[in-house]
Amino acid sequence: SEQAKSLVDHGIEVEFYYIKRKGLLGYLSAYFSYLYELVRSDAEIIHAHYGMSGLLASLQFLKPVVITFHGCDINNEKELWLSKIAIKLSKHSIFVNEEMAAKAGVKQEYSVIPCGVDLSIFMPKPSPIPVRISLISLRDFLPKFLVLNISPSVFETNS
Repeated sequence: SEQAKSLVDHGIEVEFYYIKRKGLLGYLSAYFSYLYELVRSDAEIIHAHYGMSGLLASLQFLKPVVITFHGCDINNEKELWLSKIAIKLSKHSIFVNEEMAAKAGVKQEYSVIPCGVDLSIFMPKPSPIPVRISLISLRDFLPKFLVLNISPSVFETNS
């Protein structure tokens, strides 16, 4: 993913853990495999995408978990309660907009990092040829966990 490449370009080691089955049972069936990989890993922090992945990632106390909520996990009533549990168990939550954080009823500190392009800064160029854009959900194609092994030198300051 672009996110992982950007981190690697800055000297951060990245590992992935994929969940192969869908639904709550699919996530739960991955739990022991996830714990095994987590114990073996030198990762210092876990970054999970979506509420159910975040919940699974947070069902351990070995390493801190940051979860990014993209919308389907907060806006879907069937998943919202699971996302709320994940929020309470995680070290930090990231939402793509303020409305999602409000809907989730977040009480602790969180961040808002929007996805997409700021059209007040970036504008499409006029084209004599009509352009057709298709939006495709990549939810099932994205890695579910981004495991970071952060070198202390990344955070050294020039003082």
